[in-house]
Amino acid sequence: MGTTANPSEVIGDARHAFDGYLRLTSDWSEWTRRRLVPIETPKSWHYPEDTVQTDMMIFSTVFTRLWSALADRAEFARSYAGKKRAFDELAYVVTPNKSDPHRLAGQDGFWNQNAAGAFLPLPPTDEAGMYELGRTLRNGFNHFNFRFVDKTPEKYFRDMGLPLPSVIVEPTRNHNYRVFVCDWNTLTKGSFGDPGTNSRLVGTHFTHLRYHMFMFLARFLSEPGKPPYTDILTGQLVA
Repeated sequence: MGTTANPSEVIGDARHAFDGYLRLTSDWSEWTRRRLVPIETPKSWHYPEDTVQTDMMIFSTVFTRLWSALADRAEFARSYAGKKRAFDELAYVVTPNKSDPHRLAGQDGFWNQNAAGAFLPLPPTDEAGMYELGRTLRNGFNHFNFRFVDKTPEKYFRDMGLPLPSVIVEPTRNHNYRVFVCDWNTLTKGSFGDPGTNSRLVGTHFTHLRYHMFMFLARFLSEPGKPPYTDILTGQLVA
């Protein structure tokens, strides 16, 4: 996939939409309150679904717009080299959080299917792996191959009409809010999970994806000489 416009124009479009949304929601006291305060339950907590889902509708759209420039490998290489801290935030999306007491973010990961049909870990630790992660997120977002729902993985994949990959561990508790973003080569016969389809899979947590996607965009779209972005959860400036 090549670029659809001049990269600087694409980035400008993305920044304009991102900035406008943040101005709207930062001035909306009820929205800010609901975004910042987690809902606590006897065994767990999660942020309000309505604010997370609406945030991600915007963040995913901004990300897919950016990808219309970053899909070009030369442009991606320049951005990856120049904005490494931003891409580190994307890596956090699929990096297990071992301190998570409920072991949901502890199951985060990124997998690529081999020719035999097995899903193997693909940590985005270099430029090539990060490109594959970005491509997977863009395609999954753009084709809505994901959901924001409180369902077990088995029900989640069943509702999308897809098989449950063997690498995904079923939870033993309620309030899952795990997100699985899927992508596969639709030019070959078969569908997600079939050998030869080059399927890729991101597994993460509802709020983990929202926060680190915001941080990626904030770090990527920041400009010298302009005020830094404000963290949507802590209220602190993004350094």
